[in-house]
Amino acid sequence: QFQVVLEGEIDGVLVCGLPDRIDSLGDLKYRMIDVKVVNPIKLDSPQKWLWNAEESGYIHQAALYQHLFALKQGIDKNNIEFCHVAGAPVEEGFAISRIYKIPQPLINEAFDDIRRALAGIKAKKFAPRLVAWEEVEELPSSRPILMTQEEEDAELYGENPNQG
Repeated sequence: QFQVVLEGEIDGVLVCGLPDRIDSLGDLKYRMIDVKVVNPIKLDSPQKWLWNAEESGYIHQAALYQHLFALKQGIDKNNIEFCHVAGAPVEEGFAISRIYKIPQPLINEAFDDIRRALAGIKAKKFAPRLVAWEEVEELPSSRPILMTQEEEDAELYGENPNQG
């Protein structure tokens, strides 16, 4: 199944999600897959990917999707493994680079974080957002969207700092 709309409640708060893919493995077991397009440097190792996934909120997203699908199916969330298919752009186009299975204990911790955050929101105890949407600035269209690391360094630092 692709792009399945999931919705349900967590501690009385209505939430929803849209995982990219859900595969049945038989015996009421499933694999959820979420596709991520990232900078190739983030795919150097499973440890680097996991750090990136935690910092980017992808583990929390996995916890939400897993919980909602378990509710919908009436199954234990431990019967749902969660994977990221992480791809990176290359000069010739786009290449799928890595598949990472996210450890269930991390997903469980992230779900506990979600529950704490929702409790704070319900109690109106949360930090205001740091940036308002109306403060977002659009970059000029002449700037390339995808740059190599060398191009990005040149834009940030001027000429290539590695050259003598």
